[in-house]
Amino acid sequence: MKILFADDNYLSREIAKSLEKENESYTIASNGKKALSVIDQGINNGEHFDLIFLFDILKGMEGAATLNEIRELEEKHRISLTESSVITMFTTHNEESFFLSTLYADCDYFLQLPVNRLKLAMIMETTKNDMALKLPKSA
Repeated sequence: MKILFADDNYLSREIAKSLEKENESYTIASNGKKALSVIDQGINNGEHFDLIFLFDILKGMEGAATLNEIRELEEKHRISLTESSVITMFTTHNEESFFLSTLYADCDYFLQLPVNRLKLAMIMETTKNDMALKLPKSA
């Protein structure tokens, strides 16, 4: 599973360390603009991310704006809804308006900070299981 962390603090590095033990492939982008660049490059190389962890507060571009841009990139490259990246938003917000705006932009999961490792593991396992159910792409 190919994973991207869009984060400008230590949390993604801590989560990434635990992923190394599970032999998962991950990339860390330090802000929203870098995340978009990495995602676009991956799509152009035929290797888009299966799972994206996106933090709501990022330098240069807020998480909600980055989420919108990611979905626009997927649409531009004609990535279907069934093949699109699973996006989990890490957030400190608890306002309904924030959740509604990101749901509208097709955020798949929310995790409120501090991260609950059990919920994080559930999201990763669900994503792996969903990937296993997808039919292989025809050659």
